Amino acid sequence: MDFDEAEQLCDALAELASKGPVQDAPALVEAKAILRKITHAPEANAHVRARASDVERALTGWLDADERFHRVLKDYRKDIDALIDRLHGAMREATRFKTR
Repeated sequence: MDFDEAEQLCDALAELASKGPVQDAPALVEAKAILRKITHAPEANAHVRARASDVERALTGWLDADERFHRVLKDYRKDIDALIDRLHGAMREATRFKTR
């Protein structure tokens, strides 16, 4: 996985996050597929896998949110974006060190 692919995957996660909070099973399946691709990449070290796990937990609640919790969850979007940014940073570092 190179820098551009890592960025594209994180952008795709952010795009899926922009749909929530909502009950959207296809979006959740797509997010989990992206995260699986990230965690199974040869560059994925323990730090990347931990960050991906954080994002998966957050997006699972976000993209499978019951309608009665939508109003409460609205402010959670910034936290999800921060988790995706941390994952992206971990992926950049892992990719950078893997290519050396």
